[in-house]
Amino acid sequence: EAQTLAQNVSKFMIEGREPMMLQIGPVIGTYAGPDTLGIALISAKSGG
Repeated sequence: EAQTLAQNVSKFMIEGREPMMLQIGPVIGTYAGPDTLGIALISAKSGG
């Protein structure tokens, strides 16, 4: 599932960039529960 999501997200990214897939730590995992999937986005400032 995560790989499919990463492929779909990559369609919206700058050419040559790929999404990073990382595992969450035990603290977040404890609160989020099993089978949790998260997405975080960082955008660059545009203009000045």
